[in-house]
Parts: sequence; structure tokens; C-alpha cells
Amino acid sequence: MFEFINNILPFKKNLPIDETHLLKYDQDFFVDKSIQNEIKQKGFAVRKLLGNEQVNLLKNDFSDIFEREDNEITELFWNSGRAKSTIVRNMARTTIKKNVQPYLEKFFLPNKADLMGGVFVVKPPSSTSELNPHQDSSHVEENQFMSVYAWCTLTDVTINNGALHIILGSHRFGNTQRSLNVPWQFAPYTDVLWQYAQPVEMKAGEVLFFDSAAIHCSPINKSQDYRLAVNFFVKQKAADFLHYYVGEETNKNHVEKFIVDMDFFYDKDFEKRPSDPYFKKGEEKNVDLHLNKKKVIQFCELGKA
Repeated sequence: MFEFINNILPFKKNLPIDETHLLKYDQDFFVDKSIQNEIKQKGFAVRKLLGNEQVNLLKNDFSDIFEREDNEITELFWNSGRAKSTIVRNMARTTIKKNVQPYLEKFFLPNKADLMGGVFVVKPPSSTSELNPHQDSSHVEENQFMSVYAWCTLTDVTINNGALHIILGSHRFGNTQRSLNVPWQFAPYTDVLWQYAQPVEMKAGEVLFFDSAAIHCSPINKSQDYRLAVNFFVKQKAADFLHYYVGEETNKNHVEKFIVDMDFFYDKDFEKRPSDPYFKKGEEKNVDLHLNKKKVIQFCELGKA
């Protein structure tokens, strides 16, 4: 199978993100270049980040936040950044900045990275806690700049309690205009994506650095406890921090780009069109990948290869 697909669709030429766009992985970013090389090749890398003391501090603070009266608790996947209460969002922001950011900073070269902020991501023990394949928002111009999400688990994660699964090579699939406001092009093909998703089992305190464009998902949590992690966004300092938006005001088949800051996500209604003090950087054509099931399968096979 591999030989057939490799002959028909050479890896370097037929994924939308080609070799010319991979130069960003050679720019200064991580202290340890092996991390960048792993992310370049497969989309992610795992390293040790936190000790038991930091893990326990974060778990205690999480409990205080999660049990607040103004927080909504359901059997679904919970993200502190999506909480309706801005108090909840900012309480999470504060403890994560205090207990995670200083340790993350050691991984990045001085004056080359912006550690923007993080959220708690929680998978409750329930039959409805599955998180389908998706991509997190793009906050930089990904054809020029490198950015990663640092997913740090506060509990041991296995397939049984909903370990993160990643589709190898999916950071090269070319869908670079992403947010809650931009329809996701791969949404009709989640059944295919699940077939290629590979689990990444981890120990508490380890961090999964994954390319911001990597497609990932997680199955239901079959254990008796919450699966708890922190997700933290880091970008190259030279890159603008962007929010992609499509709404009634947007020209047809285009996507707007706004320069924002982290306060936009912690304090504002980030599903609405940004307004003052945020300004529009520009508008670009929506990159249509013209997907179909056969093409998605080919992308996944090439990424795996």
C-alpha cells in the first residue's frame, strides 16, 4: 500500500504544505533542536515538564475553579477558555501562568518565543466525553511562522481514560485559516480521520508539544476519574497574534485576519467580530482544499509514511 501511494503521490510534492513552507521549522525557536525536528517530521514531540509539586498545585487550583457556582459542569469535555464566566477563565489563566509558564520558558530560546497563555482541558468520566478529530485555532500565518500548543497532562493518560490521539503528518494538510468562526473543511471526514489517529500515552507532568495545525482527538474517558491537562499556546515572537474570522460582513469566499491579544479570549465574546481596540490586518481568499474522502485518505497515508 505504501509503495503504491508513494508512487502516485510523492510525499514532498502532494501535501498542501510543501518543502518551501517547512523552512519555518529551521528558524530559532526551541532550545533543543531535536524537538523542532520531531514536530517538523511527525507533528509533535513529548518531553518532561512539571514535577509532582507543580502538578498537585495545579490540580488543587483546578478543583477550586471547577467547583465554583458560576461554572457550568456537564458530562461533556470542558475547556476553561470556553467558560461563560470571565472570572473562571481568568482564574485558570492566573494559576497556569504561575505554575506552568516558568517551566515552559526553559524550552524556548530567549527573545524568540511568546508564551501567550493556557487553559485547563478536562475529560470527565462519561460516555459522552469523546472529542472528535479537530484542529485548534491558528493564531499566526502558518506558512511563515512556527507555533505550537503545549499540552501538559496532570494525570497519567492512557487509551482507557481518553489519551490524546494525533494524525501523523496532519500539520501539513494545508488548512491554515482556523477558528470557531471558520467552518472546518475536514468536518465531513471525521470517520476517516479516526482510523488514522494514533494514541499518545503520557505520564503526569509530561508535555506534548504539537504543531498548531496538527489534527487531534480523544476517545471517551472510561475510567472513574477526570483526565486533566493544561493546553498552552506558544508562537514565534516575530509573528503577529491573529484571529481568523468569517461573518456576515466578510466578503464571499474570504477570511478576515485581526490582530488581537490574549485578553480578547479571556475577557471578550471571542465568537463575535473583533472591535476596538483590535484592528483588521487584512482579508485573504479562503483556501479551499477541495476535499473528498479519497483525498483525505491519501493525505493521511502520506502523513503516516
